[in-house]
Amino acid sequence: MLLSAEQKNNEEIKNQLVNLWCEVFSDSEEYVRLILPFLPFFDCYAVFEKEEIVSAMYLLPSEIKIGEKLYKGRYLYAAATKEKSRKNGYMSLLINEAIDTLKDKGDFISLVPANDGLYSYYARFGFESAMYNYVTKLTCDGVCNLSDGEALKAEKVNTLRKEYFSCAHHFTDKTMEYALDCYRFFSSEFLESKGKAFLYAEDENTVYEGLFESSEREEYVTFLKETFKGETEVISAFRLDAASEKTRCGMVKAFNSALQNEKEIYMNHTLM
Repeated sequence: MLLSAEQKNNEEIKNQLVNLWCEVFSDSEEYVRLILPFLPFFDCYAVFEKEEIVSAMYLLPSEIKIGEKLYKGRYLYAAATKEKSRKNGYMSLLINEAIDTLKDKGDFISLVPANDGLYSYYARFGFESAMYNYVTKLTCDGVCNLSDGEALKAEKVNTLRKEYFSCAHHFTDKTMEYALDCYRFFSSEFLESKGKAFLYAEDENTVYEGLFESSEREEYVTFLKETFKGETEVISAFRLDAASEKTRCGMVKAFNSALQNEKEIYMNHTLM
């Protein structure tokens, strides 16, 4: 069932949602509670056994931009079922309810499977592999000193992404605010330094996204090599060198017929 505004404001229900998430994904309670201030803006579906939440998922506002056209949809996130309640079809029930609810109200539902094995699971509901990115491994000899970088706010990140990417998946400003909170929890940040903007995960030495014109990719690679240190993985919308590998990164169930033929949608920084 889709939780009401009153239910999402109920402390007992919020605690149960947190406990379910922690149990299934082994995330810390401190991290999981980052979503609670955003619950009024997100959809949450849940299955109760008596008064206990045993299965739940979230649908976060998102968009797909194709050329100058912006399609409105939802991003399916943190789908979880308690181990004791699995094989009862609860998640299928929630996904089908969400599809029935949104098919006349939005253009799509998107998601990023937690592992390759789940692509076939979501395909049962009509989701298709439609999103991709490129992964490039660079040997860098910089000092990785980003102290002069400016941390970007959600609205600025989205403005830049829509400027640079003509066929891409985007989070809305409110969803991006939540995403940035999650990234910061793991010492990742969207930064702007020396005229370049990027999402950098320090603990992984990974650049998850660079915001630049495709014609500037050589300049961007030079910037990376002079800024970061050691073996750095870079994820981008474009092939940065001959060794760049194109990878699938997510699925879309399109309700709008104009989206159904789009199989090359860029998707990068994610919430999983």
